[in-house]
Amino acid sequence: MRRRHLVHVVSLILLALSGALGLTFLVALAYGDGDAGAFAVSGAVLVIVGLVGYWRTRLERDLTVREGYAVVSLAWLAVGAAGDDDGGSNRGALPACSGSLTTSPWAPWARP
Repeated sequence: MRRRHLVHVVSLILLALSGALGLTFLVALAYGDGDAGAFAVSGAVLVIVGLVGYWRTRLERDLTVREGYAVVSLAWLAVGAAGDDDGGSNRGALPACSGSLTTSPWAPWARP
């Protein structure tokens, strides 16, 4: 198994996730909810990690089936660790650690 190929593909997935965090950052800015900084830091970290992983590796040939399974497993782990806040109890580790994501945006409408 070629680890460089795994890093290359997972880095591309992290770059895509950073784009999603960028959109989340823009929405947080538009609503002024105070969590925009957490999304900005998380997105910046993912861009840096993704670009370094992408630039340091090259994909010479197609992935094997074994590498494909490894990419899927590693991608789920990476996205779960660095993932986006969905507004519920499922928060990714990176936005939750880098900001003040303590309440749901739906909290004003929740019943006590």
